[in-house]
Amino acid sequence: MNCFASDRWIRTTLAGSFVLLWAATALAQQPNWNVEVASGVATTAGDISNRLTKGYAIDFGAGYEINRTFELDGHFTFNGLDVSDQALQALQMPNGNASLVSLTVGPKIHFPIANGVGAYVTGGAGWYRRRVEFTQPTVGLIDIVDPWWGYLGSAIVPANQVLGSISDNAWGVNGGGGVSVALGESGAELFAEVRYHYAHTAPTTTSIVPITFGLRFAGHR
Repeated sequence: MNCFASDRWIRTTLAGSFVLLWAATALAQQPNWNVEVASGVATTAGDISNRLTKGYAIDFGAGYEINRTFELDGHFTFNGLDVSDQALQALQMPNGNASLVSLTVGPKIHFPIANGVGAYVTGGAGWYRRRVEFTQPTVGLIDIVDPWWGYLGSAIVPANQVLGSISDNAWGVNGGGGVSVALGESGAELFAEVRYHYAHTAPTTTSIVPITFGLRFAGHR
């Protein structure tokens, strides 16, 4: 049993996200490239909604604009979910959490609506990883170190003890659309997006619908 496995998983995933965002930002300096970051809420759909409930969504993306209408996008997403009370009671577990991570690529097609306002449809396919952990509240011992005074002692802090976990890797697909609003002549856009994700995880498939809001630093379309 590992008291801090869940926290380490989240920190590792988010650290990887920022590395990808940094690399994508470098690409945005090149013509026809764009980068975006978004967050919002993720709801579950289909059979999995009886066991997992809504949570949060984080999305990092980079795209290459072939012309004013068509581009090819790559996305890294992290969706944090909760385990339903029904599932916890059936398994006699005190707490639980889940995540769905994906790395996908696909097309995006833009449609102008008005001056500075546009819409788009998008889709993709790629790798998905679903992870479910069951936990119980506990405490952990940490060392307190100050850069000026050095080691100051130890403290007991709240933590989650992992009772069990299971992960599955699978291929999956997604599709959706959104609207964007240009921020003047800066090349940046605000956007809102709805996307459906389906992953062929075992023994049950996973379907979620994130609704996200974000900022895109667009290239020249």
